[in-house]
Amino acid sequence: MTMTSRSFHALVLAAALGGCSKSDGTEGKDPATKASTADTDTADQADKAGKAKPTDGDKKPGVRKARKAGDDTADTADTQVAPKPAKVDEKATRPGPAYIGVEGSGLVRVDGAKVKTIIPYDYPFYDLVIDPRNGTLYASAISALWEVKGDVVSKLPQPDDIHNVEKLALGPDGVLWGLGHGGVARRDGKGWTREPAKTFEDALLSDIAVDRGGRVWVVTTSFIWRLDGDKWKRIDNKLARDQPFWKTVIAGPAGEVYLSGNAGTFVYEGDAWRKLTLSTGILQPDELAVGPDGRLAASGGLADVSLAAPGTAAKGLDLKSSAIKAKQLDVMAVDGAGRTWIRSDNGVVILDGDGALLQQWRPGTVAGINGKVQAIAVAGAGPELPELKAAAKGAIAGKVIHNGKAVAGAVIEICASPGMMFRTSPCGDAIVSHRATSAADGTFTIPDVAVGSYGFAIKPRAKWLVFLGGGGCCEKLENGQTYDVGAITLERLE
Repeated sequence: MTMTSRSFHALVLAAALGGCSKSDGTEGKDPATKASTADTDTADQADKAGKAKPTDGDKKPGVRKARKAGDDTADTADTQVAPKPAKVDEKATRPGPAYIGVEGSGLVRVDGAKVKTIIPYDYPFYDLVIDPRNGTLYASAISALWEVKGDVVSKLPQPDDIHNVEKLALGPDGVLWGLGHGGVARRDGKGWTREPAKTFEDALLSDIAVDRGGRVWVVTTSFIWRLDGDKWKRIDNKLARDQPFWKTVIAGPAGEVYLSGNAGTFVYEGDAWRKLTLSTGILQPDELAVGPDGRLAASGGLADVSLAAPGTAAKGLDLKSSAIKAKQLDVMAVDGAGRTWIRSDNGVVILDGDGALLQQWRPGTVAGINGKVQAIAVAGAGPELPELKAAAKGAIAGKVIHNGKAVAGAVIEICASPGMMFRTSPCGDAIVSHRATSAADGTFTIPDVAVGSYGFAIKPRAKWLVFLGGGGCCEKLENGQTYDVGAITLERLE
């Protein structure tokens, strides 16, 4: 059986080990996803580019005067110890489902042996959030927003002028907050109330959280904002001497608030800021997750992960010595059982409380989780982990053409995320990759490919073309099938 998809077009022409020619175009199923360009560089140059200028937060931790709320002159206190809540909510210790947003598949609910795709959806997911009071789930994706109560799925209207809701947060009163490029919006069951981006000085909005006291926190790349009563206040605590580039803000179980960016990771509790030492390699964490017991997980760079049990110092995860088969790791959630849930470039990774691997759900090994994992939320202590199955395998076929003519001898590589900077080839360092060469008539077939989401890289002559954008191949591949990607049209040959 042959499955046919739309034709592909060349997006980026990148020369290995220096130099880059660029061309425009689109690829994949999502018309809203545009091609991006990047210069191909050597591995050494890439390493140098990734090293941020050291700041005070990178020095050896020591205790200094804590900064009180509203005090712009005092220093923060450096500490390696994660906060510990006084009491764990009993609901957080009960088993609950895990929800996985998967591009090309949809929203998958995993509840022990019961695995179900509850929202079929082909496009990327942004965020998932669960109301701990009743288990209601809210999910945001490109051009869509849903409310899930048990098996009842309701599509919600998007707030006006927010565009896509990229970040979600829930208050202790159940009020839903959403953040997008157009501003911040509040939904209380009667509809959306919008706070435009100009309220936040038209800065780039990064993240939103609601703490246990009901205060709403918004971070931009430069500032921290808080809703006090009915007024937004810019918190001018000088936590960084240089541009902080705030990325993440999350609320902790005891009322604390965590903040992370290039300036470091901080926790706000007792009306004072403390700096946490959660360094993940050469970069500061850009993803944070906290569990009901205060267990903290952080990730930064490609695969640098730190875990901190309540009241203890953080420890790094040694990916090389672990059984994890992935190159990129982003922490998404910590459940009430102390497990850390991570999205990777090779499915879902689940760690126990000590950071040991419990399971890795590679594409196709759990029903419905076949494509790129983008969002994860876990209720309570999470589900019993399912039994994994063998992934379906088939073949990928296509044809390489230029100006309407077949291109023979072109090298085709596929992997989850072809790189724009590489030592040997765009998929050379990938955990899973396949390669083929086009025949005289431009056709190619790649056999024995497991179901999953793949990007393409093609070298028609001396330089590599890297296709960026949405998915498109091959989340719905079934055993023994051939997925025909159609004609891959090159705009130039180099």
